[in-house]
Amino acid sequence: MWRRALIPAIALGVVGLGAGTVLADPAAGTYKLESRRQGSVGGPRTEVRVWVETTGNGGFKITRQEVYPDGRGAVLSGTGSRSSGGWIRVKFKPVRGISNLPIFNDSTPSTRDYTGSYIVNGNNIRGYYRGPDRSGQVVNRYETGSRTSAEPVPGGSATPGDDGDTNQPPAAGLADLGAKVVRISVLSEIAISDVGDSQFEQPLGAERPTVTEPAAILKNQPLRARVFIGAARAPQQPIAARLTGTVGNRTLFSQQVTISGTSQDVTVASSEPVSQKVAINELNVAWKLDDVALGTTPLRIYTIHARPIKNVAWDRTNPATKVHFENACRWANGASKNIGQGSDSIAHQIDNQMRHYVHWKDLGNREPAVPDYPKGSEPPVNYKDLGGYVSNGTRSISSLYYPPLEPRENYQEYTHYRSNFGWWLLDNPTHTGGRCNQQASLVCAIVGTVGIKGDVLYLERTGRGKRTGRPVRNYFYAQGGGGPWNFHGVALIDLDDGSQWIYDGSFSFPPNRKNGTRAWAENAGGPFIGRWADWYYEDFGGKVPADDVPDTWQGVQ
Repeated sequence: MWRRALIPAIALGVVGLGAGTVLADPAAGTYKLESRRQGSVGGPRTEVRVWVETTGNGGFKITRQEVYPDGRGAVLSGTGSRSSGGWIRVKFKPVRGISNLPIFNDSTPSTRDYTGSYIVNGNNIRGYYRGPDRSGQVVNRYETGSRTSAEPVPGGSATPGDDGDTNQPPAAGLADLGAKVVRISVLSEIAISDVGDSQFEQPLGAERPTVTEPAAILKNQPLRARVFIGAARAPQQPIAARLTGTVGNRTLFSQQVTISGTSQDVTVASSEPVSQKVAINELNVAWKLDDVALGTTPLRIYTIHARPIKNVAWDRTNPATKVHFENACRWANGASKNIGQGSDSIAHQIDNQMRHYVHWKDLGNREPAVPDYPKGSEPPVNYKDLGGYVSNGTRSISSLYYPPLEPRENYQEYTHYRSNFGWWLLDNPTHTGGRCNQQASLVCAIVGTVGIKGDVLYLERTGRGKRTGRPVRNYFYAQGGGGPWNFHGVALIDLDDGSQWIYDGSFSFPPNRKNGTRAWAENAGGPFIGRWADWYYEDFGGKVPADDVPDTWQGVQ
């Protein structure tokens, strides 16, 4: 959150610190900041990456790069020292290239100095910058942020204004570059809330990736990505080559590029859609420049039906997280259509495949790409009571109904579960499960993650007493004789043809849960409502006499 008024960095160094304050040396690292122009309190924010490195003898090197929606901005770098107030003050110059650091466009070399002042407290950083914006206009900006590990450390060039040479002789050809794919950023309008802007990172010389994160795109769409290539040496002169990315025997990517330095990036698009299904797609892409191998990058791509929708307003979680995409795409079971029922119906498959999470202690030696529970977390207190058995790291399909109607332990009391709506029915770290309407809201939340609209439909009758005006409810006996019940909750899903379809979340059992039209669901003598019974006062007043039974009511007619 930004303060209502910010003062220049030099003044902050005086006002913000009292006499005798002891400052710890700023830790070297990578920081993600939000930056805004001075005097623009409500104006747009620009994302900035800042790298702080110590140079010895109390000196520091700071590298700064703005991040735009269509890629990275030009790089500035400079050295400086720390003031008595704790501020690191540097003079920036443009940098034409740094290995391992993605660059959107090369800066125009300039003899003019730009300035920055930053202070680091623990994992937090704030500062004041004066330099060019994207258009080249010199502006003043305020910046604040925190440490992040999701960025490559700048390497290669150590002197602002050079071409990224690493003091090795220039390469004569592609095979001499020592080039590798060091970073991939999938370009998609589908954001995963807990994933940054990199799906793969592996700095030159590293034995394994430092970042492997999933991405989500629409099914039937090609995969677009920015591929960053790092090289140990720059070529003697620019080299034209074809960058290809192959999965198995399919060449998904093919793009002509020109290699001119130790840091290069190119935007590519797959020649065909990744998938026509709602699915988890594991792509091991083997990259080459002509015939020179650049390494293999694992990509985990979720293909979904449409942009995610938060169908359950009172769901305490974001529907578009790694865990939610992972499970929703798995439970869709390869379906590709938003139709009512059958093996190719997305909602029908989700309704019959959803299940409780598996705790990490039950995984054994398995390490899933996206675990249901964070490593080291404790299981919910009712975990051992949940339906379905765990085998080979997977829980079998079962009813999600919990807690029992007649609790025998404190943790079984409904008060622990009454807020479990939407994904929170599964995400609640201490008490997981819910009643029929809560399970219906979970179905709505899951289909919302893959882009399908849905809402909970209550099969009930409520109104006001005809004579007294008191709140009343019509109870019913379920098909088969159970009850009497006050209501039943089902998921009402909007299909692509404009119709709606009902999915049951608890009255029936997977893999053959009841589903059908709204008229079918609301019909007395149908799948849920066997027959309507007596009216009762909602204010605990007992049975409603005949002369107070309403003539009209809300809900099922």
